Amino acid sequence: MPVLLARRGVDRVAGAGLDDRAVAAADQGDAGDDVQGLAQGVGVPVGTGAGRDRVLERIERFDATYSRFRPDSLVSRIAAAPDGGRFAFPPDSLTLFGLYDRPLAATDGAVDPLVGRALELLGYDAMYSLTPAAEAVVAAERPAAWAADVVRDGPVIVTRRPLVIDVGAAGKGYLVDIVSALLREAGFTRFVVDASGDLRQTP
Repeated sequence: MPVLLARRGVDRVAGAGLDDRAVAAADQGDAGDDVQGLAQGVGVPVGTGAGRDRVLERIERFDATYSRFRPDSLVSRIAAAPDGGRFAFPPDSLTLFGLYDRPLAATDGAVDPLVGRALELLGYDAMYSLTPAAEAVVAAERPAAWAADVVRDGPVIVTRRPLVIDVGAAGKGYLVDIVSALLREAGFTRFVVDASGDLRQTP
């Protein structure tokens, strides 16, 4: 099975925290391109194939929506909105946010997509400072809660203050599923997508 190593491309996605061990391997079957080389994100067939372009474009769209590590993402715009606002997510958010509905209810809000600010205060911020905020800063924070601070209507959410969304608990695995589906559509019959522990492998 040809192996393609990939690094860092989706490490920013939804607070995923991938490292250089992110690996994918694929067996072409009848897809046509050789699977070799290095591509950003996850392992994908290199060259000029439409399958490769679709995977990379899909990763970029996901990253541009859910990454709190890039300033131009939708999530970052929500975090920077001083008075909140109305924000339209892409259709895939219905599945992703739906994944959070069950643990939100089961844990009485302990598993919450608004954990992002708490992570920043611990030092897991966009700059990877790894330096916890001062106690006075932490004490002045008003904790955010999805149920209290977000109104969701399908793919649209409404906020009233800056909120830091982090969907890393489910987002990385969800992106693995998306990439896997694209590989199947491109004709790959055997592959492994390993996003630093979030795995999808064909039988």
